[in-house]
Amino acid sequence: MNFKKKKKKKHAMSTSIIKQSRRLLSIASNVSEVVGGTPLVRLNRISSKCKASVLAKLEYMNPGGSLKDRIAVSMVNEAEEKGLISPDRSVLIEATSGNTGIGLAMVAASRGYKCIITMPRTPNVTERYMLCRAYGAEVRLTDPADGAAGSVRLAQEVAASTPGGFLVSQFTNAANPRAHVDGTGPE
Repeated sequence: MNFKKKKKKKHAMSTSIIKQSRRLLSIASNVSEVVGGTPLVRLNRISSKCKASVLAKLEYMNPGGSLKDRIAVSMVNEAEEKGLISPDRSVLIEATSGNTGIGLAMVAASRGYKCIITMPRTPNVTERYMLCRAYGAEVRLTDPADGAAGSVRLAQEVAASTPGGFLVSQFTNAANPRAHVDGTGPE
């Protein structure tokens, strides 16, 4: 037998990519099930003169196209587990400047929730607005001069006046950073 160490092929598929491919080939019952598990890519040119490996996590491969899909799933999962929300009685409400709202609108649509997103009417809001609307969310725009605080204020008002309104509160919700402690980091 030849026990010589085999040379690694420069472009061989890594185990994580194979696992990712298998996961993508399975049929998920809900879009939330395919959030996370994004591949890592070694940045060889950047780290060629370093002792450490430099890796990039390809979060754009989440179904909503962003890292923020993870926190949307985490915040909705936790609220459901605590019995705070259910699709038949709750309206998810959130202030955002974009990607969290897109992720939340996606999760809400896949689970049967009504969703209301508030965001500043900035010049570049069109794409984010359209994506939230495409997932079925109602979007309420605020004066850009009021910044994020204006969107948060409107979301609080909407939650207080909407039967079953649940303010997701990404800025203060402990499930937001926990998504990264439990998911992104270990991956």
